[in-house]
Amino acid sequence: MLFHLAWGIMVPMVFAWNTSGAHLNPVVSLVHALRKDSPFKITEFIWYMIAQILGGFAGHCVRWWYYRTPGVIDINEDYLEEAIFWETFASFILVLVTLIQTGKTTATSQHNVFNVVPIAGIYAAVYLLSNTWTMSSVNPAYGVTLNLADLADDGQDEALKYIWVYAIFPFVGGLVAWALYQFIYVPAVEEGRSGRAHV
Repeated sequence: MLFHLAWGIMVPMVFAWNTSGAHLNPVVSLVHALRKDSPFKITEFIWYMIAQILGGFAGHCVRWWYYRTPGVIDINEDYLEEAIFWETFASFILVLVTLIQTGKTTATSQHNVFNVVPIAGIYAAVYLLSNTWTMSSVNPAYGVTLNLADLADDGQDEALKYIWVYAIFPFVGGLVAWALYQFIYVPAVEEGRSGRAHV
């Protein structure tokens, strides 16, 4: 299951890598706009986020048409704290690996195709780990638009009860990962390389 999910994530990432950076997630787009070594800017992040939300909603509408249901993503009230933890932690791990694998000084390979593999694998792993508590959003564009599609389907406000978890906590985890990467990890890598150069 993990292999199939990772493969399903990896294929679109490979095709989108050279044209858009294969963000496919507003949190990933935001941290790329914030990182120091990226030409990606906040204005681009806004356009990317709009496209990701519209694309997410369009995808849910196609699913709605095909399966006659847009799907359901909800949180069991008894597990709200766990859902908040997993949306935050899963996004933290995903963003940290993404930043490392896309950084000029931190990537494990200079070939983008090889850098996609760990990102897709981590995405699949955190998706499966968080599935029990959050129905595996880890992506605000996915979680928010699925809740909105569910609301449009049955008109019940219940779909919006925990939409804030999907809208806020992936960004919290992503921003913590960005800070760790930018202010601790990158300086440590650069210091290690300069130390080896002097030896």
